[in-house]
Amino acid sequence: TVNGIEYLKELIVEFVPIERTVTYRKELCVHCGACSAVCFAGALTMDRKSAELVFEPEKCVVCELCLTACPLKLFEIDLG
Repeated sequence: TVNGIEYLKELIVEFVPIERTVTYRKELCVHCGACSAVCFAGALTMDRKSAELVFEPEKCVVCELCLTACPLKLFEIDLG
């Protein structure tokens, strides 16, 4: 990622690092998949074998769509 940031700086591309993160209460999740349906970044997916939700926070772009998609309101934004 350091090389990528340096590359963007060389191209004079302005960017702002994400200082927020998304967390969710996994222990309360019913694995309905509603959040994975709106996650365009691919951070929320359904495991085909276990039928459980998989959250990969390193892929999250903090778009906040999961907050409104989750019927149980299990997602929260953590400010850096």
